[in-house]
Amino acid sequence: MLITPPIFTFHTKVFTFVSNLCLKMKKVLLVNVALIVSLLVSCLLNGVQAQQLAVKNNLLYDVTGTPNLSLELRTGKRWTTELTLGFKPFPLYNPFDYSQDVDKRQKHLLIEPELRYWICSPFAEFFISGNVFWTHYNIGGYKMPLGLMFTEVENNRYQGDAIGAGLSAGYSWILANRWSIEAEIGVDVGWTWYDRYECIHCGANFGPEDKIFVTPKAGISLIYYIK
Repeated sequence: MLITPPIFTFHTKVFTFVSNLCLKMKKVLLVNVALIVSLLVSCLLNGVQAQQLAVKNNLLYDVTGTPNLSLELRTGKRWTTELTLGFKPFPLYNPFDYSQDVDKRQKHLLIEPELRYWICSPFAEFFISGNVFWTHYNIGGYKMPLGLMFTEVENNRYQGDAIGAGLSAGYSWILANRWSIEAEIGVDVGWTWYDRYECIHCGANFGPEDKIFVTPKAGISLIYYIK
């Protein structure tokens, strides 16, 4: 008769509980995203005043070859709400890697709502913010900077999901009537669950794994204000 060790049973129950909790959190996050999108669409249809709604592109995110777009809406005297979408359905593209190795992979989808508090007034000068995020990824075959999230991604492939939250601070410079640029830096803490494979296109599946990670966050965004 095979007896399951108590420690293994406890770990299995904890993993099941956390997995179910994360699935519920992902559903809540998607509902929040839907509400934010509805609010932004409503503002567009009803009309907004100058510097009430901004469209943004993170230039640092572009460097990874990921098309991205953010919408930021003024929601109070010193508050704004932002929604960022990043989607990369094609293999790794690095403008500094002219070899373009087809065995490299960095596909992912990112959804990130963010709430900002502006020290002076919305869209001007200093701000602090808090964010939550969900991402689905399929990555492998390249060296991740500083070993962020995964240390063996150069030789393995990882496919899974991650959720988390973070804090950041930044500054916005006005360039013209409808244009500005901002810089942001912060840190995210998250939990990811995934399958790890032996190689990029084939190999054994090492089974489901999970881990907690901490990663820095940075952005330099070009902003256009919609009137």
